[in-house]
Amino acid sequence: DAKDYSEDSSWSPPFSPLPPCTPECQLDNGFGPVAINTVATKECPAQIPGQPTQLIKRQCGPTGLWSPVADYSQCECQLDDGFGPAGVNTVATKDCPAQIPGKPTQLIKRQCGPTGLWISGTKDYSQCECQLDNGFGPSGINTVATKECPAQIPGRPTQLIKRQCGPTGLWSPVEDYSECECQLDDGFGPVGINTVATKNCPAQIPGRPPQLITRQCGPTGLWTTNTKDYSQCRELTLAYLLCCAHPICAQLTTASVLSLLTLKPPKIVRRRSPGNRHKSSLGSAGQQVFG
Repeated sequence: DAKDYSEDSSWSPPFSPLPPCTPECQLDNGFGPVAINTVATKECPAQIPGQPTQLIKRQCGPTGLWSPVADYSQCECQLDDGFGPAGVNTVATKDCPAQIPGKPTQLIKRQCGPTGLWISGTKDYSQCECQLDNGFGPSGINTVATKECPAQIPGRPTQLIKRQCGPTGLWSPVEDYSECECQLDDGFGPVGINTVATKNCPAQIPGRPPQLITRQCGPTGLWTTNTKDYSQCRELTLAYLLCCAHPICAQLTTASVLSLLTLKPPKIVRRRSPGNRHKSSLGSAGQQVFG
């Protein structure tokens, strides 16, 4: 021990083999070590090209302890996505992607944080709107704009086309026509979009399933032009209808029936025979003869 107990009950002078130490702040979070009562620096996390190096400052106190607060006042959030540069704890702005004519400029806002870094998730589009486009809008972000379907069904509630205004003030490219219908026209409809409407062919074959004309309702609630399909229909003659009314017709194909109807009518051949000069016969053996 450097201290001895003397006869007068007092301590001897302290023994100090090492020179007295000089207090300093030790290395902490990129600052130091530095002497007491001095300011340590390190670079800001983001630097603005072409400007002097921006520094964060921190005070080393008189007792060798760091100040708990670092000074970021020189720091700035650098240019990013059209925002900045901007000082710490400030709000940067840029124009919304769409502007409404006649209104003040609408702005997107973004917060530069206390350390010179942009705060994630702070782009504020609340001022933005989707502008008038193809009959929709103007409309605020995250809202649904509507306009009437091109055709309306009498007696029904107004049918609407819908379109979403997105979170950044830009329209969705997709318009929703699900409420729209093709209205009654020439015996077709009303039917929903992208469906096929039907009506009976002008002539029907007795005993057969109904033959139909088809027509396409398009994706916007308007009939598609030149889409009436008569492929199921046939031009039916009276003879065809009379023939098909017979039970045997059910056993024949349509082609067979038509082929029968194209046969020429039988010739009447008159022959003289003993005892009855005026008796007529069909053919040489009493049969029908087809020419």
